[in-house]
Amino acid sequence: MSDSEGGTFQESISVDPDELIFFKIVLSAKDGDVSDVFFRDAMPTNLIYLGNLKINGEGASGNVTDGIKVGDLRFNRNKTITFYAKTAAESAFSYGENIIVNNAIAYNNSISSQDGAEVIVLKRGVLGATDIRTGLTNNIFLDYFILPLIITVALLWIFRSHIIKHEEWFDSRKKEYKNYKSQKILQLKIAKIKTKELIKKII
Repeated sequence: MSDSEGGTFQESISVDPDELIFFKIVLSAKDGDVSDVFFRDAMPTNLIYLGNLKINGEGASGNVTDGIKVGDLRFNRNKTITFYAKTAAESAFSYGENIIVNNAIAYNNSISSQDGAEVIVLKRGVLGATDIRTGLTNNIFLDYFILPLIITVALLWIFRSHIIKHEEWFDSRKKEYKNYKSQKILQLKIAKIKTKELIKKII
């Protein structure tokens, strides 16, 4: 399969959602002729068959998802089946790598052969997508208006409450200092009085 009709065919390919894929399946008979061969590719979920079916380069009718008649395969001769499909829309995939395994089968009344290919669908993150987180609550109004407002009010309250506490502390320290100073002055006055009285007694 390839992402374009002229591209390199691979058994594993990386594509984007809603991208066109060109499938090419080669049927061969290696052990002798095989008659009345049918081919079917059921297409897994998220892979959509588009048609433009050809066998050996010639347009063919039918739908590979239902099964088509290929006819007889001659020994050591190939028949090439090509058609288009595409990956589903972006909403059908998770972010990152989404692996789709596509299996096809060729069969008749007596034998069958199955083969598969891997489609890796890459869904990339897009700015503004609904499942990209926009903040704490993933709600733009809450994250960019309500929560900042609440935080600002809370910080102002904390700041103001600390100012009040600091003012109370300064006031209490002032009172303690005044009391201490008053006591010192009082002690000095008492000491002076006692000294004077002692001097009078001595004289």
